[in-house]
Amino acid sequence: MTDTRPVIFSVSGTSNLGANVLSNGTQTYSGAVTLSANATLTSSNDNFTFSDAIDSDSSTRNLTLNPGSGTIAVSGAIGGGEALGTLTITQSGGTTFGGRVTAATVTLTDTADDADISFNAGITIDTLNTASQGYDINLYGATNTVTNAVTFSNTGTLKINNGNTLITNFNGGVTATVPSSITTQGTIRDQSGTGAITLGDSNTGITLVGNSTVGGTSTGNITLGAVTGSSHTLNLGVNGTSNTISVGGIVSLDTLNISTNSTATFTAAVGSGSTLTNLNIKSGSTFNENVTSTNITINSSITGTFKKAITATEIILDGGTIVLSEDNSVTIAGTINGNNTTEGTIQVTGATKTFSGIVGGSKVLTLVDIDDIAVFSANVSATTANLAATTTFAGDTTLTLSLIHI
Repeated sequence: MTDTRPVIFSVSGTSNLGANVLSNGTQTYSGAVTLSANATLTSSNDNFTFSDAIDSDSSTRNLTLNPGSGTIAVSGAIGGGEALGTLTITQSGGTTFGGRVTAATVTLTDTADDADISFNAGITIDTLNTASQGYDINLYGATNTVTNAVTFSNTGTLKINNGNTLITNFNGGVTATVPSSITTQGTIRDQSGTGAITLGDSNTGITLVGNSTVGGTSTGNITLGAVTGSSHTLNLGVNGTSNTISVGGIVSLDTLNISTNSTATFTAAVGSGSTLTNLNIKSGSTFNENVTSTNITINSSITGTFKKAITATEIILDGGTIVLSEDNSVTIAGTINGNNTTEGTIQVTGATKTFSGIVGGSKVLTLVDIDDIAVFSANVSATTANLAATTTFAGDTTLTLSLIHI
């Protein structure tokens, strides 16, 4: 039987698609495309090019694109005039959406391994379906919004936002643990209910290429893999929203802000690759491994629990409490002061903690409470001290107190 499919299919003006199109060559649509029926476009491994918008007519329509190993390039918006029902990429050699995509459902069935499916101008969709295939996904451009919970199953890379002011809303929550890497900046959040945000795990880390915020008004859990952030800032959670936060360590970062009203646990070291500049603790936080940051601040009425060594230049207790727990022989390096005079508490509940810097030198602390073995290598000034018999003051250390209990 003779194959009667056109070698090249080209429409120079506007087009009304009311049927499927099959071609043995490229498909080019130079003008706006209106779908008057559900349509599937197929080629024998040749490119699709759309130079203008694609819309449904007055009824919701579905569009399936399958150029095989060919690429898909859409310059205009999809569904900007009339939203699509389902937009499906069956197979491609790479897909670029240059305009905003608006649809009830977007399904990414397959694309060549390591090839990009890029949404460069944002998305507004209810449901995003991905598959366990090796393609990459880029969510770029203006605000991205996905209404329902989404799981990124693709095993290629995942990139979310390409600007510090950009926002991606996963309003039913998001899970991304199988992509080979995750790159982000700007804000990733859930703005409703209790949807959880899970980005990365022990095998997949997160790389920040700009300042980033993870969290919104949702009270769901926030779980992150190890974060590499270079000279950028990471805001964990949003002040006023209660989240349970777990982070698989911080490799590098300039500033880490832990929001109010949450609880945070860091299961691996903070500053393992390079020293943070600022660690600002605004809600109860537990650090299971070593922490390295030039400045550490613990806010009023907040407890920061450190189980291993701390390497800092200055630790400021702005009315907060630093708890040094777990039995291990570690050094707490850096001066420790209140933000104002008679602010802040040190509590030692695990042995053996060696303080190498001055405590309360510029701003006297409220309380030094030692319940286990502690060694002070420099001067200590506090309003009150509760000292265990195992407390040691080395060399010419001066102890300045208003009240002492031994």
